[in-house]
Amino acid sequence: MRLVEGILSNALAAPGMPMPPPPPPMAPPPPPAKKSKLPLLVTVFAVLGVVFMGISLAMPWYVVKTEATGGIGTIEGTYSFSGIDSKIDIAGQSLSNHTAWGDVKNADKTKGLYSLTQIMVILGLVMCILLLVGGVMLMKGPDKKKLAVLFGVLALVFSLLAPVLFMAMHPGALKEDSKAASGSEPTAGPPTSFTGSMDSILGKVTWGPGTGWIMGLLGFIFALLGFILVLLVKKPGVAAPAA
Repeated sequence: MRLVEGILSNALAAPGMPMPPPPPPMAPPPPPAKKSKLPLLVTVFAVLGVVFMGISLAMPWYVVKTEATGGIGTIEGTYSFSGIDSKIDIAGQSLSNHTAWGDVKNADKTKGLYSLTQIMVILGLVMCILLLVGGVMLMKGPDKKKLAVLFGVLALVFSLLAPVLFMAMHPGALKEDSKAASGSEPTAGPPTSFTGSMDSILGKVTWGPGTGWIMGLLGFIFALLGFILVLLVKKPGVAAPAA
């Protein structure tokens, strides 16, 4: 008690002595890190890839259409994975027919191309589903990035090969089958180019990719966007860019 009184008396006896500075204010706690939306976007694009590739399996991949001379009607043939559909609308009369690939004569090369393309689309579809799973895993944490990247690469490979190989090989397959059936090589029409038009005895003929091919290409684009976003996801310990 006497010691405390002595200290107080010394302090009061020396009014010119400087007072100690106040302690510095405590810094506020850092704000919580903003959670990246990239994994969610990966999942969304993977879902879109699955949807569009799934639709492409049920839609025609190639269309040949003839506008009859005089505007009296149309003749249309569509090629899909199940076979060839023919539709004739002439002078108000309509006739439709479906021929399965197993019943199409002299079309071995074309059959093989459609079978190969279908396999590519299915594999791309499966890989997009796995990319979707990878996006869900990334939403829980970026430690599964390598697995998501692998799924993305495989999804890109198969979803791109399907429309690209189809476009590159379709005229050649038709040409080989036509040559085997007739003994002569065609010089015009779908066997010579993937898209085009020409005038014939029946009318103007146009040919090119169908809805299925376009859906397959869109599936690849969405898979590509998902893969790019996977690459942007940062590994653990590195701040992820906010999206």
